[in-house]
Amino acid sequence: MNIGFLIEKGFNLYKEIEPYLSSTQKAILNKIFSNFEVVNSCTELDKYNEARIILRSAIESAVLFCYISKYPEKESEYIQDCELMEFKKHLISYKEYLRNKKIPEFQETIKNIDEQKLIDENENFFGILSKENQYKILSIIKEKEYKLTLQTFNKLDKYYEKKFRPFFTKLEKMYKALENFTPDIKFHMRELFFRDYNIYSQLAHGNFLSWNSKINKLDKLEIISTIKRILFIPYLILKNKQIMVSETTLKELSTAIDIIEQSI
Repeated sequence: MNIGFLIEKGFNLYKEIEPYLSSTQKAILNKIFSNFEVVNSCTELDKYNEARIILRSAIESAVLFCYISKYPEKESEYIQDCELMEFKKHLISYKEYLRNKKIPEFQETIKNIDEQKLIDENENFFGILSKENQYKILSIIKEKEYKLTLQTFNKLDKYYEKKFRPFFTKLEKMYKALENFTPDIKFHMRELFFRDYNIYSQLAHGNFLSWNSKINKLDKLEIISTIKRILFIPYLILKNKQIMVSETTLKELSTAIDIIEQSI
């Protein structure tokens, strides 16, 4: 099954909308279409379960796009929390090093790891954080300047373990904040979130029966249906904000969907 034609028409739809979008919205859309390209490669190779797992990621991004489109004031929080997640990666490297130092059988493995280099990398990354995030980190560790010591690490580790919960990792909460849209959006959003996402999550987590079931026509149509929802729900939400596209572009996309569905 080749869905490249459908992806192209979906891309044309959002090309018309692009001038009205923020750089963050554009980045999320680019990620969705990148997922679609991989899905197309998978379906061409008859790897339909792999395609569904990739679509799971696209669903998450579609919900995030809709949420930020409805609540544009959350966009700066999203970017700042992404920064803090990157900062956390450096802390995890240091955390694993500290853990491994205490395990006798790991001594040979970690002897070539430069502890000071891990510290320097973390402190350097702090330097490129936004001013808001630098202030937040300093407030957490209760210091005037940032140095990665065992004391500051313990404070940050506790913060990340107990308090750091970015809104974009709470898919159900974002979905609930989108529920008060028109009935058509609400219906398709529910199908996308409660049906498609649940099925694809089971696959991602290794459900034996899902992985070993033979793919049939209905499964292929389900994949097309999911792609339709991922394409149209963000558009319908933007349409509510008076952002429109040409009837020709919409008709071409609908025709592409019909052609693929009829070919299955």
